[in-house]
Amino acid sequence: MEEKYLFYQLNRCTGCQLCVMACSLARSGVCGENESLISILTHPQFGTSQPIIEETCIWEQCDKQCVQVCSPGVLYLAEKKDWGGLLLKQHWNPVPVFVREEKQ
Repeated sequence: MEEKYLFYQLNRCTGCQLCVMACSLARSGVCGENESLISILTHPQFGTSQPIIEETCIWEQCDKQCVQVCSPGVLYLAEKKDWGGLLLKQHWNPVPVFVREEKQ
């Protein structure tokens, strides 16, 4: 299996949450933030949005629904051989990763 990573274009995310819905539907058949491995953070004062992914997204097999539904073309799932080229371009950044803590 080729190692892949999700990239996004800085300052282009609209915060529409389509990627969140698509991920949850593809994974569980349910539309909900808790079932999705991708989330959108929106700055309260500036309104700028950015995707973040749960750590397990990196290893999970998927059909790239988040990328396919992103109408502004903010997301791109890149193979490892393409990472360097994307990082050299100023507008592409790796999507930040978070670890979801288990509720006790």
